[in-house]
Amino acid sequence: MSNKSTQEEISIKELLKLFLKLWNRVAQLFLKAVLFVIKHAIPLVLLIAIGWGIAFFYNNLNPRYKRVFTISATEYSGDILASSLLDLSRRLRNDDVELKEKLSLSGMDFKELRFQIEPIYNKRSMLEREELLHLEYLTENKILDKNEREKMFEWSNTAYEVEMISPKEIDDVKVLESMLNYIRQDSFASQLHRELLEDMNRQIESNNQMVSSLGEYVARLGERMTSEDNLSKFILEGGSNLGDMLLARQDVQRANNKLIAEKVKLEENFRVLYKSNATDYYGAGILSKKTFVYPFLLVSAYLLLIFVIYTIRAALVLKEELKREEEK
Repeated sequence: MSNKSTQEEISIKELLKLFLKLWNRVAQLFLKAVLFVIKHAIPLVLLIAIGWGIAFFYNNLNPRYKRVFTISATEYSGDILASSLLDLSRRLRNDDVELKEKLSLSGMDFKELRFQIEPIYNKRSMLEREELLHLEYLTENKILDKNEREKMFEWSNTAYEVEMISPKEIDDVKVLESMLNYIRQDSFASQLHRELLEDMNRQIESNNQMVSSLGEYVARLGERMTSEDNLSKFILEGGSNLGDMLLARQDVQRANNKLIAEKVKLEENFRVLYKSNATDYYGAGILSKKTFVYPFLLVSAYLLLIFVIYTIRAALVLKEELKREEEK
């Protein structure tokens, strides 16, 4: 037993020695890093300042705005909107003089014009609250893929979010309106818009007739129940569908109101429903943080240069030592 306890004490002591040795190495590396920073403080500070200066100069050299628009469109006309905006922006970036004249945008520089277009899904008009909560639960728990969920709502979108990146010197709202007017003149887009509106008008008229018919039926049913003077007994015995008819009329009226709201959105083809305030745009992803990226790149290049110099020096020293050993 004494031998076993002695071995355990020795093992603990060895572990403590290894830990202290590791701690000393870490502390030495930290102190060396501090000394390195102190030794190279002036060039590092200068490189950071130069990086900030380059970022500031670049941001002012290429000033851009970002603005987000909401534009009315269905899943049918939305494809036309997206493809047309992307195609027009490409042609404007390529300095299509004929297109600029058609859009009344001659003399403008569109090299920085960009669009990102995404549909906005009107989920709550399709599903009841319980169904929507169930789908959200399935998505959050990764039982239902997010892309599959979006496919279930594709037909219900009546608006698109358009993110527009443009140079500061141009009027981005005017440019977008000119592009939308150009797209509205497309024969297929205009015919599709007209047919969709006519179909919505027919649905609204049909719903109005149904609401009116249900209202007349409920009124006649109410008169008959009142004349029989036995209202409570009539309802308790289940001989009346008055409640069902009232609920049906309410559901049709609610659906019709939603349809009217969608019609107002789509009254004008590709109507601008909302536009955000313009904000400065400095790029996407990490490139948008130029005040961090440029100093980081310059400092990294400087450290790499020092590493290469130290490596070459070490290689030369090793070469000299090998040469001296060979001479011996």
